[in-house]
Amino acid sequence: MKILIDTNILISGLFFGGLPKKLLSEIDEKFNVCVNEKILSEYNEQIDRKVSNPKYKLITPTIKITKNCKKFLADVKCE
Repeated sequence: MKILIDTNILISGLFFGGLPKKLLSEIDEKFNVCVNEKILSEYNEQIDRKVSNPKYKLITPTIKITKNCKKFLADVKCE
């Protein structure tokens, strides 16, 4: 199954926990997380902002992200 993770869910899951962390921990081999360059750039920008602030600590391991899902992204109007 192909999915797209909203940036807010990703950041909340990585840095704050709760339901977003649970969602990220449930992603396994059944799911392809699909992004385009713009979304990947947004993920990186937001993660960098948090990591550069000593107030925040990364609490969730990194997830695998597949960048080659053009059809899926077109279907959900992400490009």
